[in-house]
Amino acid sequence: HGIAGRDITSGLRLNDYALVLQAAISGEGFAFGWEHVVRNLVDTGLLVGREDWAWRTGRGIFLVWSRTIPLISQANLVRDWIISVSDYPK
Repeated sequence: HGIAGRDITSGLRLNDYALVLQAAISGEGFAFGWEHVVRNLVDTGLLVGREDWAWRTGRGIFLVWSRTIPLISQANLVRDWIISVSDYPK
């Protein structure tokens, strides 16, 4: 790509992913995003997805909780909602 060893001394630098997405929405550049994070932004037209830039890593994102400490009822609701909207095998 011709940028190896290049010293980048200017430009927008962000250390918070929410700000990265907001910058992309505002036209400041592009952002790589996990489908589960950006899908709604793409579906509503705030961002445009580039299928030719997409790749599958084969790695999962895991929802975990304590084996020994029960979840409070609100956490159970959120956990169950996440599972219901995921592509986890039914």
